[in-house]
Amino acid sequence: MTWNEAVSHLLVFVVGVAGGVAVSFFSSSLTELRQAHQAKRQSRRTFGSVRAQIPTLIHEMRKDLTEHSTLREFFVLPSSRVFLNAGGNPTLRYLEEEHPGLCTAVHILANHGYVSDVTSTNTRRYRMSEEFVSFVFNASHDCGAAAVTMMPHSGHADCATYRMA
Repeated sequence: MTWNEAVSHLLVFVVGVAGGVAVSFFSSSLTELRQAHQAKRQSRRTFGSVRAQIPTLIHEMRKDLTEHSTLREFFVLPSSRVFLNAGGNPTLRYLEEEHPGLCTAVHILANHGYVSDVTSTNTRRYRMSEEFVSFVFNASHDCGAAAVTMMPHSGHADCATYRMA
């Protein structure tokens, strides 16, 4: 074998290895992109299913988050007679007496990881995940009247009515 043939064989070998590495890299990258796309699609489907179960609540959360885009926590109270001292911070609150099925709706959200129970006292408190907030902002559907209202700094608020669909 001559020097030119050896260099030629070595060059073909190196090009072949580089081509194999490139194909492997791009196929892995494309597989990861496809899997990420499928995961996003499944997440959207799951949210669509949840939204179909509690459309009015999702609609109202969208409305409230649009008005108060930085709020992520809300309280679930049994009635308007329960005083809530939120330390002067604006919060969202839901009243069970005005929202039939509210606890079930919140449990559905928690089961899917959309809200987390962050209760530190005897008053139920939940925090919305950023993924959930993103889904809620992107949700587009028309529902009837709903219930979440902003609690003013004084700690008093009136709630509208909430109907489970």
